Amino acid sequence: MSTTSETHEIDSNLDIIKNTLGVIGAIRDAAQPYLPLISTVTTIIAEIFNIYENVQYNKNICSSLMDRVTAAEAAIKTLERRKKNYEKNFRDINYYKTFLKFIDVMERIKQFIKEVSTISGFKREIDAIALKSDLEEMSKFLETIGGDVVDANQNINNVLKEVLIIKNQLRFQNSITKNIRATEIEPRELNDPQIGNSTDTRGNKESPLVKKLLNRAIEVACKLTKIIDDDTSESQKIQTQLAILGKLKDSPNILKFYGLSKISNYRVTVFEWAELGTLQELYDENDIAWCSKVQIALDICRGLVFLHTCEILHHDIRCANILMTSRLEPKIANFKYARHDSSHTSKINCLNEIIHWMAPEKLKETPDNPVRYTFKCEIFSFGMMLWEIAFEKIPYTNMEMNKIKEHVLKGNREKISWGVGPSDIQKIQRKFA
Repeated sequence: MSTTSETHEIDSNLDIIKNTLGVIGAIRDAAQPYLPLISTVTTIIAEIFNIYENVQYNKNICSSLMDRVTAAEAAIKTLERRKKNYEKNFRDINYYKTFLKFIDVMERIKQFIKEVSTISGFKREIDAIALKSDLEEMSKFLETIGGDVVDANQNINNVLKEVLIIKNQLRFQNSITKNIRATEIEPRELNDPQIGNSTDTRGNKESPLVKKLLNRAIEVACKLTKIIDDDTSESQKIQTQLAILGKLKDSPNILKFYGLSKISNYRVTVFEWAELGTLQELYDENDIAWCSKVQIALDICRGLVFLHTCEILHHDIRCANILMTSRLEPKIANFKYARHDSSHTSKINCLNEIIHWMAPEKLKETPDNPVRYTFKCEIFSFGMMLWEIAFEKIPYTNMEMNKIKEHVLKGNREKISWGVGPSDIQKIQRKFA
């Protein structure tokens, strides 16, 4: 590939990053009439999930309808986040009328589930023609939304769908559902590599990371875990988080979680093996080319957007939590503090480790005045990580924790000083900033 075409591709990738982040939170004038409609349909969907959690009878009928409702919920969230992409539709009066019909369909589905779920002794005689018409009308509307979460056949992405189903089960229950558990891997399915090397065991004695082969084919990392298999709420919460994490393994920018297993009677988590270690370790030992830096940043951005689509926040975005494959593919990892954006803010004790990437609003937090961690906080951390990738060092390296807090709260940030370099590299650096 020529230098010119490489530069053009890098420029394109940088534009994608900026445009992706710029769309978030943007509200166009054309979308204003739809805001109350979106709010209405969101409320109806929440009411449907609440009704479904209390279903007494005819669960099979209700369950099939809930698949459509879950798809509708994901599509509406996509529409709400990506208003810019649908500006043309928003200005179309027929689209507006279709949206009103869609709301009416959702309301009728809500009433149907409510009625059929409380009829005992027999199954209600269903007006099949009317119900089929309603569902077809809903499907047509979902097709007009499309987006990355809908595939070529206009079916909702299975990964997102399954994650949202689990999350909705949790949202409307007082206790954690006990049947939501991480995948169990039989110990016999994990074997030592036929040809080992010194990097097959990493970490320290307290928390070693061991390379194994899953089903004698897939390279995986096995790490000791303190997960206890009991019925306590904390154990069930961890199992649920791992189950959701397992659903994300089809995303190319998130470290695959295969499940839980045992090695020599020790409980271990089984993750995808990342040959090059963390991104921080990589830049400490090597000078990463600028074309690779841009691609790495773009892939991490895609992973974060996917997590946000699933309403999951990582909480600790930095190069130390990005693992790198032998093909220089970044994988977002270390979900120890990850949570859904509707759950309570996780308490993070290692402030001295993460303060270098922490958003100003979180720096203002006190025990008496907790500050909710939001997607904006995540994007701020992502921005600081871009600086880290660019300069290949931790932000504010030579500053003490209190000085960093004072510096950031005054509106100051890390310095950007590129130095002298080839013109094509300087162009990339200017766009990267």
